[in-house]
Order: sequence, then C-alpha cells, then structure tokens
Amino acid sequence: MRQNMRGSKRLDDQPQVEDTPTKGTPKRLVDVKSDTSPPSKRGRSDKVELDAVDADYVSSLLLEAQNELPSEQEGRKSQHAVKSAIAYIKSADQLATRHAERLEKQRQEIKTWKKQVSDGDKERRALRKQTDALRSEASKLIKANAQLRQTLQTRDAELQYLQKMAREDEKKVLEDKGKMLERELNKARAEGGKVVVELLSDGE
Repeated sequence: MRQNMRGSKRLDDQPQVEDTPTKGTPKRLVDVKSDTSPPSKRGRSDKVELDAVDADYVSSLLLEAQNELPSEQEGRKSQHAVKSAIAYIKSADQLATRHAERLEKQRQEIKTWKKQVSDGDKERRALRKQTDALRSEASKLIKANAQLRQTLQTRDAELQYLQKMAREDEKKVLEDKGKMLERELNKARAEGGKVVVELLSDGE
C-alpha cells in the first residue's frame, strides 16, 4: 500500500482531529476526511474520497476488526472499520490507477514531443543541406558571371582594335587607289600630249 500518492496532499497537511483508541490500537491522529463514524451520523455514503492513504491506519482498522468484540455495538463498529478499510484500499487503488494513467499520458506526450523535436532536427538538417547547396551553386554562378564579364570586356577591346585597324586599312587602301588613279591619269595625259604632238607634226 502506498502511504502517500505522488501529486496528492499529505495527511500531515490536512486538518486533523484526535481519534479515540480502541483495544490494541494506540492513540493517533487521523484525517478529518477519513471520519469512520456511522453513515447515519455523517450524512453521506460509505464511500470515502481520499487525497492520500495512511497505510498504518488501514492496518489498525483491520486489526480492530479481527479482535473478539463481545458486544453488538462493538461488532457493528468492527464491521464499519472493515468497510472503512476496504474503502481506503479502493480509494488507494483508484488514486494509483489515476496516477499511473497520468504518468502514461505524460510519457506519451514526452514521446510525441521527442519525435517532433527529432523530426524538426531532421528538417532543419535537410534545409541546411539545401541552403549550403544553393550557396555553393550561387557562388559558382557569381564566379562564372565574373569570368564572362571579363571575357566580354576582352572581346570588346579586341573588336574596337579590329574596327580601328579596319578603318586605318580602308583609309590606306583608298589612298593607294587614289594615288594609282592619279598616276594613271598623269600617264594618260602624257600619252595624250604625245599624240597631239605627233598629229601636229604630221600636219606640218
């Protein structure tokens, strides 16, 4: 029998009255709530509602019931003591059952909470892994973009140089063509002058 149930108030914390000792029972203090007076005097059923159970008191009630009591009044008192002891035991069992149910509920809640925490940790690790992968990919893209920008700048400089060279080459080609045309024109003029001179000579 559990003398005190976890989560319940102790008998020491409850109002107490002095119990009248019977045969073989030492004088002791009992809980007011566990009054063992007859139901007619208490005005309630034989069922005793307890927040805690005193194992020593239950034992004293059982010993009292086992004593040989000659009078009818003492017999009724012994019978009532047995009923009270049974009520105490039933109440103790109920308290123990409720306490066990609460513990089981708490255990399930803790188990659920641990699973949620574990699942949360797994999700966080997965997200962290994805984030690291995205960061790595972004770093690669940034590096590739910088290289591409540098390549474009280089190609642009090369293109500008080629355009400049093309303009210079085109200018030189045009100058060469102009000079060539000028020489041909001068040559044609010289030949034309000779023809004129020959014609004049032939006319004379």
